[in-house]
Formats: sequence, C-alpha cells, structure tokens
Amino acid sequence: MVSIQMMQSAQAATWTDVYYELNVSNSQTGSASIGGTHVQDPAGALVSMNETLGGQTAVWGSALPGLLKTGVWSSASVVSQPSGISENNSVHGAASFFDQITILPVDTSLLGQTVTINGRLLVSGSMVSLWHLQDANSLYYDIFGRVAASVGGTGISGFVTGREIHGRSGPYPEVSISEPLPLVIPVSFSASLGGVTGIQYNLDLQASASAAFGFRECGAGWGACGAIASAVGSGDYSNTVAWGGITSVTDANGNPIAFSVSSSSGVDYSVAVVPVPATLPLLLTALGSIGWWRRARRG
Repeated sequence: MVSIQMMQSAQAATWTDVYYELNVSNSQTGSASIGGTHVQDPAGALVSMNETLGGQTAVWGSALPGLLKTGVWSSASVVSQPSGISENNSVHGAASFFDQITILPVDTSLLGQTVTINGRLLVSGSMVSLWHLQDANSLYYDIFGRVAASVGGTGISGFVTGREIHGRSGPYPEVSISEPLPLVIPVSFSASLGGVTGIQYNLDLQASASAAFGFRECGAGWGACGAIASAVGSGDYSNTVAWGGITSVTDANGNPIAFSVSSSSGVDYSVAVVPVPATLPLLLTALGSIGWWRRARRG
C-alpha cells in the first residue's frame, strides 16, 4: 500500500491523489525506472496519471471524491542464452481521496447523537496474468505474471484484496491462483449527527512479469539456444471503484434514522457516484493481452 503523506491535516477538507512507480530490469541490457511519484490536489479536483516505461510497463488512472480509477500493465520476454538471462518488470499504481461529510437528521432533536453509517463501494474491473514457454530444452526456467489489488478506507476492516498469479518454475508444477476483488465492498463507521466526519478510500494495484533461463541451460553440450519465456500481468480497475451510496443510518439500537448528507466536495454520498465510462483502457488492456498471447504461441 502507498502511504499518502500530504494533505491530511485538519485544514484539508478534501483532497485527491494518484501515485505511480515503474521499473524494468534485464540482466543483459540493464535497468530503468520512474521513481515513486504522487500527483495531488489539495482541493479535491481531478488528478490523473498515464505513464509508460520501455514498452513493458504502463500505469493509468485518476481520482475524484467518491471515484477512483487505476490500471497497470507489465510484460517480460527473454530468449535463452549460454550465459543465462533474466528480466523482471513491475508497475505500481494507486488512487486515493479524502472528503468530509455531515449527516443531518430530519428530527433535529437527534443532533449530537452517535449513529452508524452503512454504505458500500462498487467495484468494476479485472485482473489477468499469463505465461508462455516455447522450445525449451532445459527443465530449469522461471516465468511468472503477478497482479495484486487492494481497497481500503473508512469503515473497512483492514484491506479487501485480490490477486492473480500464474507461472512456473521448472521442473516444478504450474502455479495458478485467481482471487478477484468482490463487486461490492460494504463499509460501516460511526459518526455524530450534525458533526463533521472524514472519509478516505484507496485503490492500489501492482503488477509484475518475470522471465528467466539459468546459466548454461543451452549452448555447447547443453542443446540449442533460442527458447522463449514470456509473461504478462495486468490489472484494470479504471472502470472503477466508486462510492455506492449510504444504505442506512441507524441509532444505537439499530433503528433507521431519516437523514440528509452534505460534503466538503459537493458530492452527494447518499447515492451512488456514477463513473464516467473508461472503456478505452479496458479495451486496450484486453487487446494487448490477446495480442501478446497469440504472438507468444506462434513464436
């Protein structure tokens, strides 16, 4: 998870933040990186990111109060050599917002009473990881695509997580793990009627792809070189993690309370935030995965 270090003071009524970091590393050609970078707005305006590195990693997304979007992509591919070869590429993206809300009861005699606010986050997105091995003469190789996703924030116990891991370290069996994020994440937290309550939510995605052949796994006395190991990891939640509305406000005995809600950002948290469609990143991710898989299978 990314630590948000700015704009958490009492003076900040609302803020938005996106974070990205990209790394590529090849044992033959060297490494490059875009270090951890925050793009923030102290007034809660739209912030966004769209970065690539080496044609092997990419990150995109945005943040608004009530609406978070993040996508990541990482791929790796190597051809076996007598000296061995490895490639490890990774990308990290996150989006966060903070806002302040005030719950006002219709019955003003209830002002100051502590209540429970029940709501939900709506999740729309996908994760995929793939691996491919072609013409390997050796039993010893390592190929993995990995994706990890997490959502955390006010009224969520810990973090809600998901992951996709697919790959193999020869000669051991294939690893295949698929645990998507749930489509709905319930939230529940306490507030004082008429008082100001801060809410903060974070969407975090990380993807990595690695491919490697060991030393002297091909060449003189070891068989022909030219085997190909490829992997990809991608997670696209750019369509989206959105606030899904307040489902109820209840008193200490569980009785519902009629209410209205206001916020520093102007977002109406009593209803679901409607996301702007983000079909292009989703489409490009899907096409990229399919195209990579077809090329890898053809060699």
